[in-house]
Amino acid sequence: MATLTDEQGAFARRCHIAVLAACDAAGRSRALPVWYAVEGSAIVIVAKRDSELHRLAAAQPQVSLVIAAGTHPHPTLTIQARVCVSGDGVALTRSRIAARYLAEPDLTTHLEARGERDWQVIRLEPRSAISSDAGDFAK
Repeated sequence: MATLTDEQGAFARRCHIAVLAACDAAGRSRALPVWYAVEGSAIVIVAKRDSELHRLAAAQPQVSLVIAAGTHPHPTLTIQARVCVSGDGVALTRSRIAARYLAEPDLTTHLEARGERDWQVIRLEPRSAISSDAGDFAK
């Protein structure tokens, strides 16, 4: 498994915009926005079982994740990753990811409204990573 460089990891931790891309079971290209977190050398996402995101990730052994800064000059990090879908550690992972995007009281409301059941963790283990402009990551 490839690992992200220190600069790429810091960029991924700092940014919040990401799109998961793969081909669905019918061979059609799909790209879905996702909330994510970095755990060690992996990227983690959660999805409701049988949602479009869950089906897409579960059907593919490999996907791409594009993380963007959202500010000029819009550096991006494209990660080609192996997919592992599991029900392990869902509650903690969901909470960690949601906390990156929401503050209280919205965080608690969000987690309670969606319940604890039928969620899956999608773990992306990087195989390669391409930076659009690594020099911009340190800014």
